[in-house]
Amino acid sequence: MTQDPPREAVSPDQDFASSTSQSDLPERRTLAGMLGFWVLRWEALLVALLIGVMIYNSLLSPYFLDTNNLLDNTSTFMEIGIIALPMTLIIISGNIDLSVASNAALCSVVLAKLNYSAGINIWLACLIALGVGTAAGLFNGIVTTKVRIPSLIVTLGTYALFRGMANGLLGSSEISALPLNFTGIEYWYVPGTHIPIPLVIFAGLAVVVGFILYGTVLGRYVFAIGNNAEATRFSGVAVDRIVILLFALSGLFAALAGIILTSRLGTSTQGLASNYELDAITAAVLAGPASSAAPGASLGRCWRFSSLAFSRWDSISPTSRLTFRPSLLEPYSFFRFSFPGSRAAFASRSPGGEEVPQ
Repeated sequence: MTQDPPREAVSPDQDFASSTSQSDLPERRTLAGMLGFWVLRWEALLVALLIGVMIYNSLLSPYFLDTNNLLDNTSTFMEIGIIALPMTLIIISGNIDLSVASNAALCSVVLAKLNYSAGINIWLACLIALGVGTAAGLFNGIVTTKVRIPSLIVTLGTYALFRGMANGLLGSSEISALPLNFTGIEYWYVPGTHIPIPLVIFAGLAVVVGFILYGTVLGRYVFAIGNNAEATRFSGVAVDRIVILLFALSGLFAALAGIILTSRLGTSTQGLASNYELDAITAAVLAGPASSAAPGASLGRCWRFSSLAFSRWDSISPTSRLTFRPSLLEPYSFFRFSFPGSRAAFASRSPGGEEVPQ
């Protein structure tokens, strides 16, 4: 009796890849298929939104599309972008940090009190504020991992705790007597250009965080923790240590955002950065935390953050050289305030086919 020749073992991944190549790829090779694929992507909607915002604002003022104006006003939302960078990592890992804005306010108050009341050099006070923010983030991470309390509950508590500490230090007053060589960071430019320093800081940090996420083993571990923390722990990965590191990084970036915001506004109050955590979470969700690990996916993240920033152009600095009605959503306050939440809700469904790396 003859036997059939042995069949070559095919893994499920290879079988899925072959079925995908047979069904999806030929359709995408056609012009109509490629056009439909890109039009239906989430980035296409955000690009359309961004273009709509740009057209609307350019009709309100002929100076809106001026390159110097666009560069100047990036400073008004760089703090949110800085906070959103580690927030993306935390959300990928399956956690959340609601205390970032309160942490930024606490660090701002500490900075101002040390300089104004204690007479400490402003730059040394900045370093101390960075340490305070990092310590606050460490506290969130340690309680989350060691006490086994969900990060949502922990950071909801520290959201009130850090803001209360800022209120206890400064009360309802404010400190505006800050050194002239510290304030006005939105008017600090790269020598020989019109590129604001806050934009350079954000871009540099974005490159670093992007490299960590897509180019290092730590980034793979972050994705793995978000997929299944217990399986990752049984694989020998120090899950608790990584989560604590992410929260410490979030605290450090929140402190930096608080310092930049204090410099830009020229004042420190306990209510600084109010509701920034919502914008940062929205930006992080729009950045696609569950999306592909391919470095090319970063282009979509740029469009997503740009749509968030430009649709909230109403946060323009009062000291701007240009005066015009800046917000696309200004005439309709309901849509203005509900739109970021709507985008976050749709973003949770948006990636459509992008997968977490294995």
